[in-house]
Amino acid sequence: MYSRTEYLLQMCPRYFVLNPEEGTFARYKKKEDFPNRPREIIPLKEIEAVLRKRPGTFANKSLHYIELQYQKKYIMACNTEEAANQWLYYIMQGSVYSTYLDEKFKKELSLSGERSAFMKSCISINLQKEVELIDEKQELAKCETLSCSRTRAETLHSLSELPPPMMGECARNFSENIGFEDDKAIEETVNLDSFEILKEVGSGSFGKVFMVM
Repeated sequence: MYSRTEYLLQMCPRYFVLNPEEGTFARYKKKEDFPNRPREIIPLKEIEAVLRKRPGTFANKSLHYIELQYQKKYIMACNTEEAANQWLYYIMQGSVYSTYLDEKFKKELSLSGERSAFMKSCISINLQKEVELIDEKQELAKCETLSCSRTRAETLHSLSELPPPMMGECARNFSENIGFEDDKAIEETVNLDSFEILKEVGSGSFGKVFMVM
């Protein structure tokens, strides 16, 4: 195709590439510049209108013209009417398809954001539940510890309040446990007659000291 902008009067042959998947309409000075040296890349979604111009609108009446409207007016021309109509159709369809892909991407991005927010909410709720469960377990363990301590303290307190056993009772229990047959052996009184005096060791104002056996 030939092309010119609103600032140029001369129509120059150019090489164009329409890519609806990427949403671009690229212009190259010559075919050998494709794909690394584009002179201009027009986003298809920014194209507002594509119009066919009447033959004879411009100086060269043998060409068939197309007007591309986006940020500026862009005039293209083909050698045949069929080629001009095809380019008109493809550019219009590419613009519609590019807009559709852009809207679809935005919708998926929005849904992805909603899913992400939902997942974050679920994770936050689960974490909160786990924290509450841990707090409950810690509180239960604390209560059990306090209960055990209280029970032990109460037991010790109750034991401390019991009256001490009587000596006679202890002796009687001891006698019963070891199997004494005669309780008088325990209650027998020790006196001087219980020992054999060997010799007198010494005497004083309070009494005498003997060596006995």
